[in-house]
Amino acid sequence: MSEVLQNPPFSFRYDGVPSSTLLPAWTKTTATANQPDGRTRRTITWTAPDGLEVRWIGDEYPGFTTLSWTVYFTHKGTAQSKQLSDVLAMDVSVTSMPDTDWVLRTALGSSQTKNDFTPIDLPLPVSAYRVFSTAGGRPTDGRFMKPPAAGDWSYLTGPAGAPGYLQQDQHSTAAAGATARFIFSGTSVSWIGPKNVDCGIAAVWIDGVKVGTVDLYAGSWLKQQTLFTSAQLPEATHVLEIVATGRKNANATGTIIAVDGFTFQATGGVTVNDPLSDITYNTNAQGNSLWEFATEDEHSSFFQDSQHYYQDNQHRSTVAGAEASWTFTGNSVTWVGPKNLDCGIADVYLDGVKVATVDLYATTWLKQQTLWTSGALTSGQHTLRVVNTGTKNASAIGTFVTIDAFIYTSSLPVTVDDTAAAITYAGAWNANPSGGSQGYINSTQHSSSAASASATLTFQGTGITWVTARNVDCGIADVFLDNVKVATVDLYATTWLKQQDVWTSATLSNTTHTLKIVNTGTKNAAGSGTVVPIDAFRYSTAGVVTTYNDTDGAIEYLSAPNSRTAVANGWPFWNLDMVGCGLICALGWPGQWGAQVQRTSPTEVRWTGGMVSKDGDELQHGQQLAAMDLADLWLAPNEAIRTALIVMQPWNGGTAAAAQNQWRRWMLQYHVPRAANSTGPAQPLAPTQANDYFPGQHDTAQDEIAWMNSYGSQQTTQGTGGVQDWWWIDAGWYQNSPNAPTDTWEWTGTWTPDPTRFPHGLKPVTDRARQLGMKSIIWYEPERVMPGTFIHNNYLSYTLEDVPDAQQIPYKRQWGGVARLFNFGDPAALSWASGYFNNSINTQGVDLYREDFNINPLPFWNKADPAGRRGITQARYVDGHLAFWTALQAAHPGMLIDTCASGGRRLDILTLGQSINLLRSDTIRQATANQAHLAGLTPWVPLHGGAVRAIAQYDDDYNLRSGMGPVFHLAVAALEPTVPWNTVRASLAEWAAIKQYYLQDFHLLTPHSVSDDRWMVWQFGTAAAGFLQAFRRPSSGAAAQVVQLRGLTGTRTYRLTDTRTGMVWTTTGSALAAGLRLTLPNPTLASTITYQGL
Repeated sequence: MSEVLQNPPFSFRYDGVPSSTLLPAWTKTTATANQPDGRTRRTITWTAPDGLEVRWIGDEYPGFTTLSWTVYFTHKGTAQSKQLSDVLAMDVSVTSMPDTDWVLRTALGSSQTKNDFTPIDLPLPVSAYRVFSTAGGRPTDGRFMKPPAAGDWSYLTGPAGAPGYLQQDQHSTAAAGATARFIFSGTSVSWIGPKNVDCGIAAVWIDGVKVGTVDLYAGSWLKQQTLFTSAQLPEATHVLEIVATGRKNANATGTIIAVDGFTFQATGGVTVNDPLSDITYNTNAQGNSLWEFATEDEHSSFFQDSQHYYQDNQHRSTVAGAEASWTFTGNSVTWVGPKNLDCGIADVYLDGVKVATVDLYATTWLKQQTLWTSGALTSGQHTLRVVNTGTKNASAIGTFVTIDAFIYTSSLPVTVDDTAAAITYAGAWNANPSGGSQGYINSTQHSSSAASASATLTFQGTGITWVTARNVDCGIADVFLDNVKVATVDLYATTWLKQQDVWTSATLSNTTHTLKIVNTGTKNAAGSGTVVPIDAFRYSTAGVVTTYNDTDGAIEYLSAPNSRTAVANGWPFWNLDMVGCGLICALGWPGQWGAQVQRTSPTEVRWTGGMVSKDGDELQHGQQLAAMDLADLWLAPNEAIRTALIVMQPWNGGTAAAAQNQWRRWMLQYHVPRAANSTGPAQPLAPTQANDYFPGQHDTAQDEIAWMNSYGSQQTTQGTGGVQDWWWIDAGWYQNSPNAPTDTWEWTGTWTPDPTRFPHGLKPVTDRARQLGMKSIIWYEPERVMPGTFIHNNYLSYTLEDVPDAQQIPYKRQWGGVARLFNFGDPAALSWASGYFNNSINTQGVDLYREDFNINPLPFWNKADPAGRRGITQARYVDGHLAFWTALQAAHPGMLIDTCASGGRRLDILTLGQSINLLRSDTIRQATANQAHLAGLTPWVPLHGGAVRAIAQYDDDYNLRSGMGPVFHLAVAALEPTVPWNTVRASLAEWAAIKQYYLQDFHLLTPHSVSDDRWMVWQFGTAAAGFLQAFRRPSSGAAAQVVQLRGLTGTRTYRLTDTRTGMVWTTTGSALAAGLRLTLPNPTLASTITYQGL
């Protein structure tokens, strides 16, 4: 970071003069000191002639490239200061960067949706800039973020626009950064498009990694060209991105890139969404569609109707004769849709023959159901038709027929049974031993105890798996592929496990291969024999080529940076990926912030940012950061303010994903709050609580104690031999106001327990929790003050008022206009609150202070600013609120603070230096959302949590694994007789065995997605040990997924244990890096697989 330190990495104006002019002329002092944790602190102070002191405090960290800093302004003059304006906590230009295709990687903040923390990748071509902000004054509020439009893409069709193209159409663009994104499941992909004299250069990315650059220049117009073909890919879901670079060949006359289509090898189930252009929906004689299209969109009249459908949309019809027709190439097909009270009966035709009549009636609304499936078909082209009969079940109230999606396969794995002639056995083998083959494939097996006995199969395909049994009498076998030894497999198990996938090779070239299994004659020390059985082999074929035209719904067209400069994503973290090197940056300001990243030249980037006073949705396209109302104020004598905390961490070598783990290590070593009585970071937590997330205002002290006693009696709490170590009392425990609606937690401002429900306060509850081995987490919300409450009635002068209704933008009006904001920027209010809440913590026996923040403070701050002092209220408030937390922690050393703001809307880097996060989003208890939230947030924030419940349903294991994380918040209806306590105990034990790895490296092994038709797989750990978790979501048609583990030692042997199946096996790091085939036979299954280096 030497370049950053050459010049002050911040800027401002004083009396209208820029700091770059002023600071060299002011008095300057410097100091350097080593801090107790090993960091080096540099302090540079400039003093103006009138007494304004500007102090920059920067920290460098041994073992890391990280530099963090904050700027403090203090006026030590005797009169009012001059005007301090345009204050930028960060104003840094970094030069000598590589001239490559830059991508700015960030994410979406929290907005109470499953999309919270979804990664956002923004190309940053030369001269482009992006301005980022948040909503309402909470730093990680992403509710104003809108998806990029496709405005930079032109759709051309017909003989004039696309002659000789696929289906005579194309999408094209000349805008640098414009992106075409294609999500597919398969083992290879190709991009089809034209070349011409006016075509430019495109970058190609697969799964977030740049894999090629394609020059589309040609001396004549060439059409339907294969512009790019991937290398062999693992059998999985992948994301292909084609990005216009804005560059061209020296001979070219333009920078156009075009998408005509994509072709991919589909080896598993491919889900086709209902809007796909190849699906035909018929019309009436007037040309009007007989089908309605409904989507989960705020402007759709069917908003509620399409929630939780595949990709949140559907086509539906009640009209007799309404028909959906689709032609595909494959060997099986499935129709997916809903059942309900108002659904009718449909006929299904395949290749012109009626094959089924399907009654869609159900007593409850069932979504993403498999309504009909074909079974195995002859591989080739087929036409599926679904026709509404206009009839219904006698119990139904309507005749709706809905198309949600189709799933088809274009190849199925080929299973070769042990009896097949294709397998050659050498040595002594026992074929189908009597009584020993029940539960095997086709109830047959071959087995041998003889050293050197071998089984050999020659096949053509792209992957192969050995399927066999494990048992106490099984030995050890060597695996040879194409005459090279690739693995040694120990078949020992304590129980008889059948049809096990014991070894897989998933990324083979599509040629002929030979697999050979050889009995070594050796065994595990615990084993009782050397039996090596052969049940079957299963290999994957290359599959049938599938082509998607450029108009198909699987292809998304995204705008270029210059078409969308304003990004109110509510996430002040960035990783600028310059291919092989980059720069991570975080801006920490628990208020309203703005930031701008601009590529000022091919090799230079400028970062600016700090506190602003304009809401994120008010920034217009084309405006720069200066339009967001930077600070413009004066200081009174001895008055001081601070800027945002800035953290920069450059990286060189490797990938952006690898750099995120270096960021996590820095966070854990230096920034995450320290655990009580420890110099290390706060550790993973396993809280539980009352019957549900909001017990409301019905629970009593007796209820709380009865619930926790139930946990204790079932030995799930730490003091009873279990794991759960925190008891969580959320909103609603306090005395209500006479002004409040009945039974609501929302009327905050009185922080004494309800005397009826808790006559002795919370202390008897928290004391009992400690007896059971659980500390207490208690919910507070000190900042929002409602009418009639204690603070409102007695300390109204300590609060700020909202903008009058007449001046309100309707969609920004909050709490009926009656809420007030406690003013932590007032020193008297701060002093009173510190004493009041410290006393509450002591009196109620609070061990962890959980603070929520369900109000947007920005309008309160702006209204309170005096004339000529824009931003002063916000600056004082932010500093005062941080001082409030410091006072609480000083009075209670080692006490953790939980930052909650309607979920995860206050997760900036400054806040995270004093707090952890127990509930990252108010979208809770949903498996897909829990998975997506963990996958998106973990690269940036090491310690966070969601919420999950065990409710004695078939998918409890899936949901509980989806809810695991650094904070495993698992609760049940504790007094109900149906509580699945065995499942709860097993899940807690599984989490306890892996919890240490949550604070180590994280690798997302499949693309991030919120769709229910995908797998999601991640890995936590180091080269020595760790785990991965795999989730097959409810609509996924793929029973297997291949992933490539990361960060392992290639020559090291690892022992893997699947907690779902009990399967244990060994393999090498290089084999795991090449591809591990995971199998989950049904949707809504999940598995935790640990690995341990030997």
